[in-house]
Amino acid sequence: MATKRNLTQGLSGVGNKAYHQYIISDLIFGVRKKLVKDKKASKFSVLSEISLSQIGYLTTKYHFSKDHNIDFVVIDEFSKDILFIAEIERAGFPITGTHKKIEDCLTKISTIKEAFIIKFDIAGNTTFELCTIEKKKLKRTEVSSKSVFLGISLKNYLVSTRN
Repeated sequence: MATKRNLTQGLSGVGNKAYHQYIISDLIFGVRKKLVKDKKASKFSVLSEISLSQIGYLTTKYHFSKDHNIDFVVIDEFSKDILFIAEIERAGFPITGTHKKIEDCLTKISTIKEAFIIKFDIAGNTTFELCTIEKKKLKRTEVSSKSVFLGISLKNYLVSTRN
């Protein structure tokens, strides 16, 4: 007998909640749509759930202690530089690993223009933190979801999580 799957149940083989995947999917669609509209689709690639090594960031060259997987990435198609990253996390859970990953990326990859942590809860509410490095430490500032680099409000594209 089939049972109705809970929307926050972990996905087999991935280990993330369904909302995590919905947010990534919405970001991919929204950002790609914006890039096409602005006639910039051939200049940038949008990737998800990708390790740094898969896009040319070797752990030894960039002095990473481990090969980080990033939830959402925008790269320059010509130079292959990472320009934008976002991590998606469930609110209320300790995310020190995410903070360390973002801090590691921001301090070692100088081409990153913006880094966000997007937090969601099981009711579909989202909050956005813009991450920067100040005095060699990660600084997280809650923001309205406006990405200056992408020229969009990220929250506007999260259609799958709306009630």
